Amino acid sequence: MVNSMLLKIICEALEHEGHLNAETKTSDLDGWDSLGILSLIMVLDENGYNIDGDTLLEIKTIGELLDLLELEKK
Repeated sequence: MVNSMLLKIICEALEHEGHLNAETKTSDLDGWDSLGILSLIMVLDENGYNIDGDTLLEIKTIGELLDLLELEKK
């Protein structure tokens, strides 16, 4: 899946209205909390990705998340 589509999915799952890029720090996102991460897990699963919450908690930037998603496609 193209990064722009993934970024859109991530924004929607985290209810983030701003711009995301690879350098965006997850700690700067208001939606990067337990509820947002659960939402992200569900949306990613619906799109063929299998990522668990513990793995997501280790992610520091959106770029790291995109790299992980590239490796984890079901």
